[in-house]
Amino acid sequence: MIYETLPEEVGTSLADDLSSTVPLSLLRVREIMLETIRPILFGAGQAEAQWRVLRVLYAEHAPLDFAALANAAVIRRASLTRVIKTLTEEGLVVANPNPNDQRLVLVEMTDEGRDHVRELSVQIQAEYRKLSDRLGSERLTQLRTLLGEIQELAAE
Repeated sequence: MIYETLPEEVGTSLADDLSSTVPLSLLRVREIMLETIRPILFGAGQAEAQWRVLRVLYAEHAPLDFAALANAAVIRRASLTRVIKTLTEEGLVVANPNPNDQRLVLVEMTDEGRDHVRELSVQIQAEYRKLSDRLGSERLTQLRTLLGEIQELAAE
């Protein structure tokens, strides 16, 4: 692949890996993971960002404000507005003013939305299980640990 090696003058220090190789590898892995579930999402009429929002709301079991939802779903707030509008029109979520602060909106999943996530999750988990089986539970745990550590370092 074109990005596999760096020019000789760049070198191979850890800083070089972090500035080029690691981010590109993470993007490639993200794409590989999404390639396995895109057909499932597409078949259900769901965009990737919509799926992330639905998964976060499903996992939280409580209404979330826009800032918390955008952060948890890794989506810009401007994009979240469009996603919530679409999901609301589909009857999968509802958005209501926060009773404690009318300037804020709380988003929560409908029963139909929960059913939708459960249905898609069965198919998506089957795809992830195939990859997990090939990688092995120990290596998958190592990967999760390393990714978690990077996130913690970035948050400091």
